[in-house]
Amino acid sequence: MTNAQKWIVLILVIFSVLFLVAKMTEKEESIDDLDFYKDSEQVTETVKKEVDALSLMASNRCFMCHTKSLAGSGAGPDIRTVSENWEKEDLVKYLKNPKDFADDLRLAELRSKYRSPMTGVNNLTDEEITRIADYLLNLK
Repeated sequence: MTNAQKWIVLILVIFSVLFLVAKMTEKEESIDDLDFYKDSEQVTETVKKEVDALSLMASNRCFMCHTKSLAGSGAGPDIRTVSENWEKEDLVKYLKNPKDFADDLRLAELRSKYRSPMTGVNNLTDEEITRIADYLLNLK
């Protein structure tokens, strides 16, 4: 056996030993051990809820007055901060029938600033209205 062959055999033996040691000390990870996987499920669910709420708002023409960014326009107010003034139950009731809130002090300034009144979302189910309310109340 030549010196080159001896070196190749030595390198292969060292490689094999290191490979076996690595395999023996390797910790098996299950999919449940991966934190990023759990987080991605939560993120996916959150994104689904947001997309659903936004598509409901789009189909009900909310963006006509409030814009896609929800920052408002000359026809409707900024609704990104509704959580500062509304609780979920009242917001759902308001979205169903804004006329019931004609005497609400929270809306007095808005009524004087915007000529067109808020229209209710009568064509949506209670669950769909609640999804929109949840989305708006969770905006940061």
